[in-house]
Amino acid sequence: MTIHETVVPRPPRFQTIVGIDAATCLVMAALLVGGRAILAGILGIPQFVLVGAGGILVPVAVFMALVAARSSTPRWAAWTVITGNAAWVIASVVLAFGQFVAPAPLGIAFILGQALVVSIFTAIEYRTYAR
Repeated sequence: MTIHETVVPRPPRFQTIVGIDAATCLVMAALLVGGRAILAGILGIPQFVLVGAGGILVPVAVFMALVAARSSTPRWAAWTVITGNAAWVIASVVLAFGQFVAPAPLGIAFILGQALVVSIFTAIEYRTYAR
């Protein structure tokens, strides 16, 4: 006799996904700042843009880590994370296709790829917070 169960996975808690988001911000910051010379040549994105983006990510990651560490999340903090991520996605698309820099095709793919990852985080964070 076999028992079949239907398990409906519950979405991850908001704090958990924000903690993962914070960690990915730190990894990306390290990549952008530490690899700026190599990345600039490969991606066609100026080093100052890579360092600037990496520098922005550090305090963002710290804020997200603080939000993730709380047992409950204040409304303003949750919406700051969600709208901040959405703004990052918009800024990334503008950077990829705007007139500020002229990234190589691989640079455009890199920018849009990380924007896709951030948009996924944003959607999951919204879903888990607004449920």
